Formats: sequence, C-alpha cells, structure tokens
Amino acid sequence: MNPLANYAKGQPRNVKTYTVCQESKYLIVTKVPDLNLLTELTHKLSEFGTVTETRYMDEKSEDQAHDTVLAKFESIDAARYHGAV
Repeated sequence: MNPLANYAKGQPRNVKTYTVCQESKYLIVTKVPDLNLLTELTHKLSEFGTVTETRYMDEKSEDQAHDTVLAKFESIDAARYHGAV
C-alpha cells in the first residue's frame, strides 16, 4: 500500500514542520560551560534583543564539561543579528 494513501485517509501524521520565520527566531549556543550559567547567558543575549525563552538542550557537547542551550528571541532580526556576530 502506498504510504501517502494513509495521509489521504486522515490518519495522524508524525511530522512537524516549521517555517523559515519560526526557525530563525531560535539560536543554538554550543560549548556553554556546565556551570549553571543559563541566567547569565540569558542576560547577555538580551543585549541583542528580547529573549522569550532559554533552555538546555538534551544533547551534550562532545565533552561532558559543556552544555548546549536553545534561545528563542522575540524578533527574527535579533536572532539573525546575534547569529551573524
């Protein structure tokens, strides 16, 4: 049976899509020292624009001494600016 036929029958999909605008509000910051620096990092990122969310990502960096943080900015321009810096 064609897998696309299941979609036509209204079965639930396990796919989540994002538009370019949604993705560009997010910034992934890698190699953050594992010292509970989320508050300080949020404060530093807010210099570039309003940060609506910061959280640790589940994945660890190559070495166990660093974390990866996902930051969400209120505006797309702030995230783009910081990503280019």
